[in-house]
Amino acid sequence: MGIKKEEIEKTIDKIKKIINEIDSRLIEIDQILNINPLADRYILRIEIQEIMNKDISSVEKAELIKSMSAKEKELSLLANKQQKTIELIKERIKLQDELWNLNNELSAGDRKC
Repeated sequence: MGIKKEEIEKTIDKIKKIINEIDSRLIEIDQILNINPLADRYILRIEIQEIMNKDISSVEKAELIKSMSAKEKELSLLANKQQKTIELIKERIKLQDELWNLNNELSAGDRKC
């Protein structure tokens, strides 16, 4: 009987690990779907224009714009990820279904112990 209980506990631990991985991916998908990178890029470009109009040295302008251009690149990548919205939603639904099934298995395993 002890061996079977150990096997069940190992299985429960594996299920919990998979649940945590699914939760992390769902959070990542939600973040991608909920951001608005194009609006953020627009605001960033306005800020860059304001820097260009400031009365500071070219070196200071270059440093400020360099850091902002990195942020703009990041926003462009996020915008590209959002182009796959339908695939992300399908993946989210699939993961939620899998999560539901795993939670049911976990409940059943807890009852067996």
